[in-house]
Amino acid sequence: MARTRCISNLVTALGLIVVAVAAVAIGYTVITHYVSQMLKPSPELSVSYAKLVFITDNEVVGSTTYVTFKGEVGIGNPGTPVTGYVCIVSMNVTTTTATTTQAPSTIELSSYCSTTFTISSGYNTYSFVLRIPRTVLNSLGCQGAYSSCPVNRMWYFSVYAQNPRVGTMERVSIVRPVYMVPS
Repeated sequence: MARTRCISNLVTALGLIVVAVAAVAIGYTVITHYVSQMLKPSPELSVSYAKLVFITDNEVVGSTTYVTFKGEVGIGNPGTPVTGYVCIVSMNVTTTTATTTQAPSTIELSSYCSTTFTISSGYNTYSFVLRIPRTVLNSLGCQGAYSSCPVNRMWYFSVYAQNPRVGTMERVSIVRPVYMVPS
């Protein structure tokens, strides 16, 4: 009887050890996968192409006069479709003197973004219209030279996409567009 109880206790102890080892292995796998997914940048988009075309400097909406541009970006998305949009970023030209160097300042014109669009899987090109009030461009130093202003001011596109894990929009790329300005 004592021998049977000893074997029963031994089998029970070995069974509990096997269950504990399995639980640790499963927990380790789950935690490792979760941490690796959280550390991996998301979404994994690449922006390889951008174009900005001047359309008009005299579009009146309401009582505001806008300068209108057509933008285009080529985005590669290896994952599932996500929502995104594009904003204009203005980088002022760096000035250098004999004694001081001024770093370029970046102005995010976040009020002047495209409407949101779905960034599908694969590589696709997306077009959008950007309308910026003349007063904003004048404050950046464009005063009447609206068609050549983006070239002189070194403008960039800032591409945003929704991170599906946290549900917020994140900047995924800043790319300098190729400008096609009518003469």
